[in-house]
Amino acid sequence: MKKWNWWFCVAAMVTAASAHAERFVLVGSWQSGSINRYRLDGSLVDTFVSTGTGGLSFPDGMAYGADGNLYVSDANHARVLRFNGSTGALMGTFATGGMQRAGYCAFGPDGMLYVCSNGDNAVHRYDPTSGAWLGAFATASGMKYPAGIAWVGNTMYVSGFQSGKVYKFDATSGASLGSLAGSFRQPLYVRAGLGGDLYVSEYGKNSVSKYNLATNQTVLNISNQVNGPVGQTVLPDGTLLIASWNWGIINKYDEATGALLGIFASGFPQCNDMLVTPDIVPAPAAGLVLACGLAALARRRR
Repeated sequence: MKKWNWWFCVAAMVTAASAHAERFVLVGSWQSGSINRYRLDGSLVDTFVSTGTGGLSFPDGMAYGADGNLYVSDANHARVLRFNGSTGALMGTFATGGMQRAGYCAFGPDGMLYVCSNGDNAVHRYDPTSGAWLGAFATASGMKYPAGIAWVGNTMYVSGFQSGKVYKFDATSGASLGSLAGSFRQPLYVRAGLGGDLYVSEYGKNSVSKYNLATNQTVLNISNQVNGPVGQTVLPDGTLLIASWNWGIINKYDEATGALLGIFASGFPQCNDMLVTPDIVPAPAAGLVLACGLAALARRRR
């Protein structure tokens, strides 16, 4: 093989390996029934899942599985769809049993898939490989319209949108442990933050509360340029992102102080859940670069 082909092969392999670690932010939209992909600086990469793919209408929750694929709860059809985690290509329906109107979904510490079932006020559990329904895992007296799930330690936290509380459950048994002190105005998504705090999107209050689980109190309310908060997530650099459903805008905030840092992305109506992709998901075109490198290597062996 010519010398330049060898160096091309090496360069291709190095490029593919480095691109493998690039991470992105995925954002779902209820209005469009699609999922956009953004770089960590807020620049749009592409429409990762196009409008209506596989019949997707209301993406109400997204989670990456241990297999590197993306799982999306489709509220309008009471199911969870599976998409290729690198390309966004539809892989089919993953789970349907038990749930009544699929809400937020997430993989728990035990590797199982958990889905908020808004219709029967319960959180259901599914086998992460087959999608088989394993039954209702968490229910609590008075919990209405479970909308978000998060884990901190051995406790699972579930927001009750219509009951105005965040409920606690034993993460192993599903036993009810009561609820967080105080009340919340239409709490939607909850997410574990840095240092073990819990973020709670209060849709009816146009703010995101940072709740300290050690002191059992809200220590920060973020409301600047927030209107109909739904999803929130923390970037690898510690920046907090909050999606405002009513404005179709995602803003950046200082995680410690709540200070507004500017707009991350805009123009995505009814932006809903969002998450940062794991670093096991290849960047766009990484597979193509890797293929070129392998082709050059094969030529060398002739």
